[in-house]
This record gives sequence, structure tokens and C-alpha cells, in this order.
Amino acid sequence: MIQIQIFKFLILLFAVATLFFNSCKKEVYNKVSTNADSSTVITNATPGSLETSLTATEKAKTTKLTITGNIDARDFIVMHLDMPKLTAIDLSEVNIVLYTGKLIIDGSGLNAEIDPVHFSFNANTIPYTAFFDNVKLISIILPNSLKAIEESSFEGCIGLKEIQIPPSDTVIGSCAFLGCTSLTSISIPSSVTDLNQNAFENCTSLTSITIPSSVSYMGYSIFEGCTSLKSVTLSPSLKYLEPGLFSGCTSLSSITLPTSIKNIQRGLFYNCKNLTSITIPTTVSYIDYNAFNGCSSLSNINFPKGLISINDSAFAHCIGLHSIVIPNTDTIIGSSAFAYCSNLESISIPPSVKHIYSQTFAFCVSLTSISITSSVTDIGFEAFVGDSNLTSITIPLSVTRIDYGAFSYCKGLQSIHIKTVNPININLGSYENVFDNVLTSSCILYVPKGSKVAYQSAEGWRVFKNIIEE
Repeated sequence: MIQIQIFKFLILLFAVATLFFNSCKKEVYNKVSTNADSSTVITNATPGSLETSLTATEKAKTTKLTITGNIDARDFIVMHLDMPKLTAIDLSEVNIVLYTGKLIIDGSGLNAEIDPVHFSFNANTIPYTAFFDNVKLISIILPNSLKAIEESSFEGCIGLKEIQIPPSDTVIGSCAFLGCTSLTSISIPSSVTDLNQNAFENCTSLTSITIPSSVSYMGYSIFEGCTSLKSVTLSPSLKYLEPGLFSGCTSLSSITLPTSIKNIQRGLFYNCKNLTSITIPTTVSYIDYNAFNGCSSLSNINFPKGLISINDSAFAHCIGLHSIVIPNTDTIIGSSAFAYCSNLESISIPPSVKHIYSQTFAFCVSLTSISITSSVTDIGFEAFVGDSNLTSITIPLSVTRIDYGAFSYCKGLQSIHIKTVNPININLGSYENVFDNVLTSSCILYVPKGSKVAYQSAEGWRVFKNIIEE
């Protein structure tokens, strides 16, 4: 009898325990599904449980997902790889907790094991490649407690139109939104301090952006290829703009640069075809190569008085430029610096410049005359090649070297004034002659008094039929 009572008691105890366990389980992880619109709501989530809380069918069908509670990097893998129809995600009430194990993640089209030694799965962080190439994703609300968006988190999400970055976030990682071609606008909160390289590259629908004053670092090529970007407001406190920041932003028409920057880095505005005006701050001393290359609508440029260097191809293909005045502080005009500026009619080379480099003014077909200052010691190869409307040129006594093709295809040359008594050696062997395709039969070569005979017998100079002493 006692044994029966004990048995009944154990059965009752088991039943109570089961009810208690199920009740606790529901409180910890409670799932509510709405089949009508294929949405799923998960409350009180625990880290890493998304894998087992939904069946394979539920994962495959879910288009809208809302989660509250705690998740970690493993749950992002489930959303990434096992829920292919996800279009909308609400993580606003989620806490992302630290995960220290290894992951199998699809970050490059192939499954690969990712070690946390090399990639962070930190708390309050959207993990590396969390939604990489998720082409179905349209909108996402990020956690209110978010601190960082890691590298390539949303790279290739071509359907992403809406994203809310919370005011707690401080970092937007490299390539975070690269190739999000449907993203039309994004608000960067004033909590963000770091915008890393290529963060919004090729976001071709992005039309405007404001960089808050909190941002102290901007990586290279952040907005490269944002072809619809028309309006940019930069933080006035920025002291450095990385290379290629706005490269290929073909709709950008004007921009105000922070007055504290010292250099305009390489390719900063490369191929910004609609950029019509820009004010270069007085603090700038260096314009790097390709900085404005291809800015075909740029009609005017005012150089600061403290400028010391215009580097290679800095203003190449700027066909809107008609005249430029380079300040006397400048010492370098680099190779191809103004090449193919087809409407450039006049230019003043300051006495601080010692070298005219290769193709510096190549194919400036509207250039009619140029005076080379007495500080210049050498003229590089094809420096003025193809300047077909150049009618006169003066080569000062200071010039000791003229490289091959320097004035080739300058078919409009009518006079050349050279101040050197002894002819400069321009016998360059098999290379093209300095004056290839110049009409040497009609172009007059003016030489110093008493040096006509020397020029008539000098290689490269004797091709001129009219040599006059002056």
C-alpha cells in the first residue's frame, strides 16, 4: 500500500515538474508564427537557439522576422544561410551577446570556417558578413543597443532600401554597405566616430549624405561609384580626407571641403563629371594624382596661395577649364597634370617650377601660347604633344634638356624662341623627334645672335628651314 502511494506521488511530482519545465521553456523561448503573411515573431530569445526554435520549413518560408531577447553570431548565420526569403527584420529589442567559438559562414560564396581570433563576434556588434549577398533583404531595424557594424555586414544586399542605425552605434566597418544598389538614403547618427573604407561604395541609388561632426575618421573610397549622389555635407572638423572618397560620383555638382584639411588626396574626385565648382581651402598645400581627373564640368579652380604641389594627372581631362593661375609657391606640376584639358586657353607657370614633366600639357588643343619661366631646367617627353593650336613658345636659357616628342604634333607652331647659345642635344636615337610633325618648313626658329650656324648643323634643330638670329 505504501509502495502504491509512493508511486502515485512520484507520478504527480513528474507531472508537476513537466508543467513547470514547459512553462519555463515558453518564457525563455516563445515563438509566434503568422502564416498569412509568412511572418515570425520570437520573444525572449536565448543565444544560438534560432537554429532549433524553427523547423526547416518555417525557416524556408519566413519573410518577416521579429526577435526580442538575446542572440549571438550563430543566430545571424541561421538568418543568413537558412532563411532565404527574409525581406524584413526587426532586431530593435535584441541584445547581441559575445560569442567565442568558431563559425561556418558564407562570406565569399563558399562555406568557410571563421576563427574569432581574426574576426570579432563581439557583443552589440553586427558580425562580419552577417547578411553578405542577401539579395532578398529590403529593410532591417538594428538593435537599440548596437555599438558597431562589422566589415561587409550588408555587402551585396542589392534589395536593401531601408535601414535604421541606432544612436548608440559608433563604427561602420569597411565595405559594410558596399553594393547596396537600392539604398536611397541613410542617416548616420551623431554617435558614429569611424566610417571605414568602401563603406558605401557602389550604392548607386544613394542621393544625399550628411557626415556628423562626431566622425573623426573616414576611410578611403567610402562613396566611390555612388553615381546618384548629389548632395554631401562634410563635418567641418575633419582634418583628413582619404583617397578616392568620392571617386566616380558622377552626379555630384558641388561640395564644401573642411577648412582644416591640408591635402587633397589621390583620386578624391576622380571622374566626378558633374562637379562644376569647388573651393580649395587655404590650408591645402598638396593636390595628389588623379584628384580631379575626369571632372569635365569643372570650369574654374582657385588655387590657395600656399600650394606647393600639383601631382600627376591631377586635372587631366578637365575639359571645362579655360584658364588657370598657379600660385608662385607651387614647385611641382606633375606628369599629365593638365593633359587633355582641351579648352584650356592660357596658363601661367610660376618661377618656382623647375621641371615640366612628361605630358604635363599634352593635347591641350586650345592652348595658343605659353611662356616657360627662367627657372625651368628640363622639359619632359611629350610635355606639349598634340597642342595643335600652340603658335609660339619661348624656351629660356635655364633649360638644359628637352626630351623626345616634347613638341610633337604641335602643327600650329609658327615661332620658337630659344635662348640657349649652344644647341641643346635633342638627338634621341630611335625615339620620336622633339619636333615630330611640326611644320619645320614654315615655323621660324629664333636663336641667340651668333648661334645660327651651330643650329643649322645640330641634330634635331637643323630640320628648321627658317632660322633667324635675334
